[in-house]
Amino acid sequence: MISSIQDLRDLLEDILMYNEQQHYQPRDEETFNTEKIHKMLNIEHQLKEQLEGNILLQWASAQRFMTFDNHTLESMQKQLTQLFNELKTGKSFNYQKMYHQYSMMIAFPTSSGLPFIYSLHKPTYVWANGKVQLQVLDQERIPRVQAKSEIEMGFTTRRQAKISFVTPFDHTRYIAGHDRNLQVVLPVKANLDIDFQAGHFKVEFKPLNENKDYKIVHVSAWPYIARHDILDFEPVSEHKNTQIIHLRQPHQIRQQFGESTGTVFRFEGKTERRFLDFKTLYEKMQQHNWVSAFLYPTADETTQNNLYDLIYDGKRSSSKSVVFTASYDYLGRQHQEHEQKSGNMAIPSSVSIDSQTRRQEYLKRVKSGIKESTSTVVDMGVQFQGPKTVQFIATIAVASSPVDEQSNLFTYFRKVVNDEKYEICLNASARMPYAPIEYEQAIKNEPKAQMEAQLNFGERCQSGSQIVLGGFVSSWVKKSRYPVMLLHFFVKSFEV
Repeated sequence: MISSIQDLRDLLEDILMYNEQQHYQPRDEETFNTEKIHKMLNIEHQLKEQLEGNILLQWASAQRFMTFDNHTLESMQKQLTQLFNELKTGKSFNYQKMYHQYSMMIAFPTSSGLPFIYSLHKPTYVWANGKVQLQVLDQERIPRVQAKSEIEMGFTTRRQAKISFVTPFDHTRYIAGHDRNLQVVLPVKANLDIDFQAGHFKVEFKPLNENKDYKIVHVSAWPYIARHDILDFEPVSEHKNTQIIHLRQPHQIRQQFGESTGTVFRFEGKTERRFLDFKTLYEKMQQHNWVSAFLYPTADETTQNNLYDLIYDGKRSSSKSVVFTASYDYLGRQHQEHEQKSGNMAIPSSVSIDSQTRRQEYLKRVKSGIKESTSTVVDMGVQFQGPKTVQFIATIAVASSPVDEQSNLFTYFRKVVNDEKYEICLNASARMPYAPIEYEQAIKNEPKAQMEAQLNFGERCQSGSQIVLGGFVSSWVKKSRYPVMLLHFFVKSFEV
């Protein structure tokens, strides 16, 4: 809740532009701020009301209520500056939090006189520790952030469901329970580089220990029965009178993947669940119907013993780091109309990862044939660094105009895995006429939208296959209260 959104935005702009005002100090004859103008024109301006607000946050089953005003936000810059100064030399941290997402226990008497108890708990443990080093570079009034970190973070939770009864004369609790466990661990080193001026983002991930195996994800479930002394504080799962329930001989699962990229993972597990076969599917159909069995296949899950692990294999991984890059660029309106060129204009001259040449080409080419257009390009890339050459590149550019019916879309995708290369280049355009504003005219209006697309794919777009598609939109109103739009596509040509 906040008293004024506009006042909050103005105040944040003043705080963020504080450094820019320090860099640029105009001469007296160039200074025309609001206070000077008010004095020159003898204007008495009204003082703004005090900005006030509050924030309610919920994290780890705890609520935090914070209030703020002008002075709180104005002091934020000093606090950020102090934090950045501490992070320049590196700062270690160790965060741990233990909490219950929910906890419930219901007890009631039975006809035998023994108390019956149902309990459901979900304890959760979150931790993060490591060291972070951050540096903010000021380049032409626009910051650039560089950070290095070594972090091990994790999340683990267990859902414990129990039904039991207690015999008070011998302090014994007879339990039938079911536990579900989940644990996620991320031990990584990260190098981050964000250039706000160039619209460029780069981050590199590598494991804390390159030659060590890490269990990234663990999922397990096990039903059990137990006889436990209520005066004994030993956990039920570790008690000698606890027995795991087994329905059948478990199936072993071992799968390894990621060899092509050089980052190897192992999936290991064992399960007593039956694999999907015709008999199991037929039994589900007998219980329900085809629709419910298809939409809710796990509605009648049984309490089966399962265990799954996802392990990062550091000894077999040849790629020691993964680099993600992302770039964004924008080109505003221009009065000149770009000429159309023959061929697929989405085929770039540069195919390297994180290529500025390709982005600039797309920004200009995608505007072809559109008057007073604006264009936007987003370039993303993933590279596995190691003895193998593994790259994935995706570039998307869009251009449109408020005064022209045409809009264009360029898409480029490239995959490189050792000597295997594959490219996709898509050049699509659409002409969407403006619909009348009035409802009656819009209903009677016949859409005449037309679409064209040229798709090249193969090892190289220049020498690969080519498909030319066409399409149009038609309306169909027959015994219907609302118009129905139909989209038609057809192949104009196909070359291999």
